[in-house]
Amino acid sequence: MTPADLGHFLALAARAAPSADNSQPLDFRWDGRRFAIAFSQSRGAGKLFGPQSHPTLLAVGAAMGNIDAAAEGLGASGSWEIASPAAADSIYGSFLPQALPPGAAQNLKLPLFRRHTNRLPYRATALQAEQVEALRQSVSGSARMETLSSGPNRSALVRIVRQAAEVRFQTRELHDWLMGSLRHTLAEAEGGEGLDVRTLHLPPGGHAFLRFTADWRRMAFLNQLGVYKALAASETLLLGAAPLIAAIVAPHTLAGTLDAGRLLARVWSELNAAGLAVHPYYVVTDQLLRLENGTIPPGLTERVLSFKAPLPELLALGPGDFPHILLRVGYPRKTPTLSRRLPLETLYTDLS
Repeated sequence: MTPADLGHFLALAARAAPSADNSQPLDFRWDGRRFAIAFSQSRGAGKLFGPQSHPTLLAVGAAMGNIDAAAEGLGASGSWEIASPAAADSIYGSFLPQALPPGAAQNLKLPLFRRHTNRLPYRATALQAEQVEALRQSVSGSARMETLSSGPNRSALVRIVRQAAEVRFQTRELHDWLMGSLRHTLAEAEGGEGLDVRTLHLPPGGHAFLRFTADWRRMAFLNQLGVYKALAASETLLLGAAPLIAAIVAPHTLAGTLDAGRLLARVWSELNAAGLAVHPYYVVTDQLLRLENGTIPPGLTERVLSFKAPLPELLALGPGDFPHILLRVGYPRKTPTLSRRLPLETLYTDLS
């Protein structure tokens, strides 16, 4: 494998990592020795989630995890140099591959390349005990998994997700972000980023409703009639029926968030490889972050405080721990439409 081939393979792995609503806000660079991850000025600057936002850092960690897995798939090792970006075009970290064995070749059948989101209904079949235990034992640095398959804690967590969704549907900033992320036609989806509406589990008339409520003024009017409650209940219906809910927990720090992203990428890929479906739920994390930042809409802060209070007990959070993301896990009923990715040349530069 030539240096150019190695950079290309690492870029394919990094591109396959998850990001908020498939926004793909990262750029990748290879100089023949180091593979670097940076925030994209062209695709990310000026959007809701900036270079130091939690969703972006989670995506960075996921890309790092995929790069680690790709290097391991080559039989290679490597080390990371981590930085804290202060500007939109700063480097998050650089990977230095080492000990690449002779004859190493790209393997596009690695689990990371088959990872996908399944937002459709799952079967009611419970996961095998050994699968749940393996998930519980999964760690990456300071990040770990908490699982809930039954009982009052699980039911309480589903209610919290619904309450967080109720706040989200009343938040214009998040509404505008979602509507701007949707790709309604096949031609739009073929652009390679954003949320293809075909990947969503929509009821009859759901697509038309999304188009109708794209204008916040219409959504705000409907919210006065309590529509936000119905939308939140609909969104959490599948979560409540899922065989398993998992949470990725790690310290609320830069290092903790990167570890959470690494664990997210690895666990998600492993679950998909085992025939299990995965659907991420970020709404609780997002509302907790907005509470910290003081960006909860007027009159809704107490609601967020009320569902924040029981989380330490429900998710066994220790001092400094933070729930970085929730996952709905189960056996799929149907194969979902797969999200696309941007062309590699859009986000990868070979400087060598």
